[in-house]
Amino acid sequence: MNSFMIIIALASLASSALALPLPTGTNVNVQQSTDGSYTFHFMGIDSSRLEERKPDGTVSGYYTFIDTDGISHTIHYSSGPSGFIATGSDIPAQVVDLPEVANARFEHVNLVQKLRAELPPLGQDGLVPEVEPVPLTKEEFLAAVSQVLGRSHLSFSEDTPEIAQGKFDLINAHKKALGF
Repeated sequence: MNSFMIIIALASLASSALALPLPTGTNVNVQQSTDGSYTFHFMGIDSSRLEERKPDGTVSGYYTFIDTDGISHTIHYSSGPSGFIATGSDIPAQVVDLPEVANARFEHVNLVQKLRAELPPLGQDGLVPEVEPVPLTKEEFLAAVSQVLGRSHLSFSEDTPEIAQGKFDLINAHKKALGF
């Protein structure tokens, strides 16, 4: 999920949370920065959650809840270059990927390595140096993507009126949730 979608999701969550009356003892705090980082903290009577995203895109946090038997559970999680990792007393220490997941992970790593080989090296600030944009036609873009992915059957289809209306409705719903 890209940074824009995460920010939209958090903003929607925050605006929804602020629009509803919170039960006594509940606290929500969201802080975000223009560098893509954010901190989200929720504390309720029977549950809590703290999540932090750093400018490099890594996410870490935890959530706690009390089950119906009154037992407290805590799950810590992180997401970054090593994938999504969750730990807690309710999660087995050793999780073995299904063959399909292992194959998908292998293909993903290979694709990322191919893409990184095509990009200029990152600067000391962790960013790609600025370059002049090169306008591509749709066909040139598809040819470049097909070359990296090794597939020649990629194509874009035009939006149907229903899909275009759905996109329009989704954008307006986000604007409304954000108070625009």
